Amino acid sequence: MKTRQFKSEFDSNLQVVVMGKSDFRYEIMKPLFSEYGFGFIIPGLSLVMIDGEQRLGKSVEKFEERHGIKFDKKILENIRKY
Repeated sequence: MKTRQFKSEFDSNLQVVVMGKSDFRYEIMKPLFSEYGFGFIIPGLSLVMIDGEQRLGKSVEKFEERHGIKFDKKILENIRKY
């Protein structure tokens, strides 16, 4: 997946980065996704980082961004069913 970056529709001060494997920085970020989940915020940089290789639906990405939470794999499997 190609990396996408855009302003958050919930907070215009936040930049959202959905990072894919084709981005040279993905290998650097991969351990952070493993530690913090498929999405997390970096407050000092006003960035929301989302692992684009998780193939999340757009609604799940927006929920993650809006609430600043991370889902475990079991929850994601249940979300994808609907």
